[in-house]
Amino acid sequence: MEEMPNERMQRVVQYLEGELDATERTAFEREVEGDPALRADLDAARKTLSGLQALGEERLRRALIDADTTLDGGTRTGSMRWWWAAAAVLVIGVTAWWLIPRDTPQELAIEFAYTEPGLPVLMGSSGSMDAIMNAYKQGDLATAGVLLNASLARDPMNDTLNYFAGVVAARSENCAGARVRFDLVLDGSRFHPQARYHAALCALHAGDVALAREQLEQVTNAPDAQLAGKARGLLERLNDL
Repeated sequence: MEEMPNERMQRVVQYLEGELDATERTAFEREVEGDPALRADLDAARKTLSGLQALGEERLRRALIDADTTLDGGTRTGSMRWWWAAAAVLVIGVTAWWLIPRDTPQELAIEFAYTEPGLPVLMGSSGSMDAIMNAYKQGDLATAGVLLNASLARDPMNDTLNYFAGVVAARSENCAGARVRFDLVLDGSRFHPQARYHAALCALHAGDVALAREQLEQVTNAPDAQLAGKARGLLERLNDL
């Protein structure tokens, strides 16, 4: 009885994966020696499965066995060899794509970081916001944070205070606290685009690309052309992830 293509392919795979017992293995090897078509199938299958091991794709391995039954045209062994050869080319291509170094969300967050310069400080002023800005610009984030919290206790919905509290938290690697503050900077605030951009960076640090995209979409038409451009550039790079 003529062997069906999928049965023949099953034996090829079983041989390569060591699933045949000693007697079956010896018989298969003798058959390969006398059958050039089977030898070609074995060579193509070996290349394919080598690529699959690199990818770790068990599902694709099983799909190769089943898919041969749907092929039309040519002899069965010829169809099988072409299927294995095409699969080998596919796996090699996918493997090459997989090995290309790609950006991570965290790397993009660092690359597209936005440094908030802070507000101007009036000479000789002793106001609370000037004290906050002095500490912030000197890199004293701990003092800036204490002063911001004290001011927010008196005015919890102040968008400027919430924005800078978020910036200080983000720079202190407290993105969870930063997001809470940024969410209080509502649409219409002069700091809304910046808050959304910083929130997007925090989302990327957490690996949440979908949330980062959602935040960045709100910045692409910001009045600050530089910030809007950074948002558009970052969105384009996220499409490659």
